[in-house]
Amino acid sequence: MEYALILGLGMIAQALFSARFIIQLTKSELAGKVVSPALFWKLSLLASLLLIIYGFLRNDIVIIGGQIISYYIYIRNLQLKNEWKRIVFPLRYSFLFIPLFLLLFLIFFSLESLNGLLHNPEIPLYLLTYGSIGQLVFTLRFVVQWAHSEKKHESAFPASFWFISLAGAIIIIGYGIMRKDAVLVIGHLFGALVYSRNLFLHFFQKQVPKRESFSILAQIKHYRLIIFTAFVAIVLFANLNDWSVTESTEARYAQVSKEMFESGDYLHPTLMGIKHYHKPPLTYWITVAGYKLFGVNAFGARFFLQVAVILQILIVYGIAKLLLKSKKLAFLSAVIYFALPGVIMSSRALTTDVYLTTFVLLSVLSWLRFAIHGQKLYLLLFYFSLGLGFFTKGPVVFIFPFFILTGLYFAGIRPQKHLYYHLFGVFIMLIAGLSWFVYLYVIDNRFLDYFLIRHTVERFTTDVFKRTEPWWYFPVVVVASSFPWGVILFTRLVRFRNLRSIKGIIFFMWVVPPILFFSLSSSKLMLYVLPVYAGVAIGAIWAWTRLKQSQKNLWGNIQFIFHLIVLAGLTTVPFFESELSWSKHVYFLLIMTSSVLIVLRFTPIVSREKPIWAAAVFMYGLTLIMPYIFEYNPGKVKDTRRIVEYIDNQLPDTKNILIFDRRLPSIQFNSDYNIISLYAGEYTLAREVQFEKDHQWQNNLINLLEKPERINELIKPGNIMIIRSSKAIPEDFEEAFNAFKYRKNIDRYDIYHF
Repeated sequence: MEYALILGLGMIAQALFSARFIIQLTKSELAGKVVSPALFWKLSLLASLLLIIYGFLRNDIVIIGGQIISYYIYIRNLQLKNEWKRIVFPLRYSFLFIPLFLLLFLIFFSLESLNGLLHNPEIPLYLLTYGSIGQLVFTLRFVVQWAHSEKKHESAFPASFWFISLAGAIIIIGYGIMRKDAVLVIGHLFGALVYSRNLFLHFFQKQVPKRESFSILAQIKHYRLIIFTAFVAIVLFANLNDWSVTESTEARYAQVSKEMFESGDYLHPTLMGIKHYHKPPLTYWITVAGYKLFGVNAFGARFFLQVAVILQILIVYGIAKLLLKSKKLAFLSAVIYFALPGVIMSSRALTTDVYLTTFVLLSVLSWLRFAIHGQKLYLLLFYFSLGLGFFTKGPVVFIFPFFILTGLYFAGIRPQKHLYYHLFGVFIMLIAGLSWFVYLYVIDNRFLDYFLIRHTVERFTTDVFKRTEPWWYFPVVVVASSFPWGVILFTRLVRFRNLRSIKGIIFFMWVVPPILFFSLSSSKLMLYVLPVYAGVAIGAIWAWTRLKQSQKNLWGNIQFIFHLIVLAGLTTVPFFESELSWSKHVYFLLIMTSSVLIVLRFTPIVSREKPIWAAAVFMYGLTLIMPYIFEYNPGKVKDTRRIVEYIDNQLPDTKNILIFDRRLPSIQFNSDYNIISLYAGEYTLAREVQFEKDHQWQNNLINLLEKPERINELIKPGNIMIIRSSKAIPEDFEEAFNAFKYRKNIDRYDIYHF
C-alpha cells in the first residue's frame, strides 16, 4: 500500500506536467499566438514539488536534482507575471525551502542513491547515458526560457524553447523505443505534437477575433483524418505482443494458422493435427501473412487484425460522409466508432468477425457509392466484398447488408438498374466466395452437409457449440458496450417522427433488425453483431446534431461521471481482488487518462465537441491500459504463456505434454512440444474426424472413456500432465496422477511432473 501511494504521487505529478501543456496550447489557440498563462507555471510548480517529494520518498537524489533548476525557474516566471505574491505567505516560503531541505538531506544522508543509479544492472550504461541526455535537454529548455524572459522582463516562450523541447522529445521517444516502453513513447509523442503546434503558432501568428472557446476540428481541418488514423495505429499496435494468444477462440485461430504456415497446405486447415473446416480459410491466410512478416507470435497473429480495424474506421468515415453529407460529421463518426468499447474489444483477440465486419462495411460503402454517384465499378466491389465475406464466415455475410440495403431502399436511396454489371458482379462474388467450398465438395460430398447444416443451420437453431445466452443478450450487450452513444441513438429512434425521416429509417434498419435476428439464434457471442457498431457510431452523431444544447450538456455530464467512476473502479480493483495485479504502467495511464478528461472538461473547447473528444480519450486510454492488464494477469485472460515458460526453463527434458480433458491450442502455439490430449468427456475434445484419411490423429487425441488404461502407459519420465486446477480428478485416474512426484500450480492450471 505504501509503495502504491508513493507511486501514485509521482504519477499525479506527471499528469499535472501533461495537463499544463494542454492548458497552454488551448490558451494559445484562442489567442492565435504562443502565450505563457499563469496557470501553466502554477501547475508546473505544484507538479515539480510533488515529484521532488516523490524522489525523496524513493531516496532518489537524481529526481530531486533534475527538478531543482526548473522548479525555481517556475517561481521566477510567477514573479515576472506578478502572481507569486498572490500566494499566501506561509505557502510561498514552503514552496521556496522544502525542495532545498529535501535535497540537502539526501546529499548528506543518502549518497548511495546516486551510486545505485549509476550501477543499475537493469539499464545498460549507454542507454542510461542516452536517456539522461534527453532529460538534460528538457531541463535546459527552461534555462533558455528563463534567460529569454529576463531579457524581455516578462514571462514568455522563445522559439528556441519549443525547438529544444521537440529535440528532447525525439531523444526520449528513441529511448522509449529502445526500452520497449510504449507509455514513454506515446506520452512524448503527445508532447511532440504540442511543441510542433506551438512552433507553428510562433512563426505563423494570426489575428483572431476574441472568443471564449475554439474547435479542435477547425484547427486540424485539412489533415485531421491523417492525424487521427496515425494516432489510432499507435494505440492499436502499442504492446500488442505483451500477452500471448488467449483461450479459446483466439488460440484456436492462431494455432490453425500456425499449422497451415508450417505445413504449406492452405486448403485443408487443421487444428492440433485434425481437419478443422469450421470456417473458410481466408482468416487463416491473412494470419499466415502476418507470420511470414513478423514470425509465429502473438503480434504476427494480430497484426492484420489491427489493419482491418483501421480500414473499418476509414470506411465508416466514407459511409458517414455519404449519409450525413458532411466531412466534419463523418470525421466525428469515425472518432466515435473507435471510441466504442465493442470495437476496441474486437481488436484485442484474433477472430473472423473483425475481417467479416470489414468486408460487410466495404460492401455497404460500395453500394452507397454506386447508388448515389452511379459509379459502376463500386457495384463490382460490392459483390466482391460479399464474396470475400462469404470466404471469411459463410452465409452470415449477407445478413447486415440485407437489412441495411433494405433501409436504404425505403429511405429512397435506390440505384439505377444495370443488369449486366449485376450479373458480372454476382459471378465475381461466386468465384471469390464459393471456389473453396466447391473444391472441398468435389473431394468429399459430405462437406456440404457438414458446413451448411452443422456449422450454419445447427449453430443458429441449437446449442451445439455451448454458446447459449438469454434472448435479451444482444440488446443489453450492444447498449452497454456503446454507452452512452447507443442510448443517445436509441432515444432518438423511438420517436415516431425520426423513424419517418430518411436517416432514421436507415439507422433503425442498420441496428434494430440485425440485433433481433441474432437474438433468435441459440448461439450467441458479442462479436456476432460487430457490424452494428458502425451504424451506432454514425447514427449517434446524426442524433447528436439533433439534440438541444441543454441535452448535449446533460449527456456530457452523464458521460463524464461514468468515465470517472470506471477509472476510479479500475484503480481500486486490485485492493479488493487479490488475484489481480496492476503494474505501475496501469496506474500511470489511469491517472493520465483521468487528468486529461478533467482538463478537457474545463478547457475552452466548443461544448458540442467536448463529449466526443472525452469519449475518445477515455477509450484510447483504456486501450493502452489493456496490454499491461493482460500481461500481468495471464490466468485471468486465459493466457498460458507462463505455463510454457515454466516447462521450458524448469523441465527441459519434457518430450510430451499430456493435457487432461481440455483442448489447449495455446500451449501448442507457444511451444514445439508434442501435445497429447486426453479426452474424458469435455465437449471441446469431441473432435470431428470424419474427414481424416487414417487413424494417425489417435496418437495425439486419446479417448479415455473407451480406453482408460492408456493413461498409465503415458505416465513416465519425460511426460508431464496439465489439468485445470478447478477440475476434480476422476476417481478412476487418481492413481495415475499420484504417480507423478511433483505438482506446480501456475495460472489456474496444475502441472504434474517427475
